[in-house]
Amino acid sequence: EVYVLTGRGAIVDGDNEGPLAAGDVIFVAPNDVHQFRNTGSEPMKFLCLIPNSATGHSVTVVPECGLEAH
Repeated sequence: EVYVLTGRGAIVDGDNEGPLAAGDVIFVAPNDVHQFRNTGSEPMKFLCLIPNSATGHSVTVVPECGLEAH
């Protein structure tokens, strides 16, 4: 599931593209190849919630992508 916090954008799923805006929620099926594109003049921020049972598994936390050092 993806919840859009701010901005405007689009989700691209194969040949299909749909608009996204703050407050929208979208479900992306497991193993579905997709991408998000910012279509607005401000950053598009969203939460991506991926259900996963990590019980008994090691978990790797990676730094946020798309952030430039200032």
